Amino acid sequence: MLLVIYALIVTRGLNVVVRDGRTAPEVFPFFVWELFSRVPPAERESYGLRFVSVNGDLLGAPMYFEEAGAYLPTSHSPEAQQIIRQMGQALAAGQPLGVAFNRDILETRHMQQLTSADYEIVRVRFDLLERFDCPDCYLEETPVAQFTLGD
Repeated sequence: MLLVIYALIVTRGLNVVVRDGRTAPEVFPFFVWELFSRVPPAERESYGLRFVSVNGDLLGAPMYFEEAGAYLPTSHSPEAQQIIRQMGQALAAGQPLGVAFNRDILETRHMQQLTSADYEIVRVRFDLLERFDCPDCYLEETPVAQFTLGD
């Protein structure tokens, strides 16, 4: 019983700290409606990889890495997506060592099945809700850098 009383006192103290000075009469662990009023912005920015040519074939329209399942078995790899994002961030920050490091990992782990490829890193801006229904729908696509596999 003493433990329950102590827990209620501690949670009431947390409520005072967590409220940020708001006057809402909420008791922290029981009514946290405040969380539902904080919605993150729907637009996000990230980086993607688009193939321009693969194995000597010039593609009619650029193909994103995640669409290249016919060429790459790891096209849906979360690790590859993270490496592509890190490579884009290194390009944006002007860090050539970071670009070279991530490019080497990407090409050796996730593009080893390709004999040749021309690709570009693209900064993409998208709406989260639209992207959920349409993975290829971007508000803006800006090429950041172009590379050739193995160069």
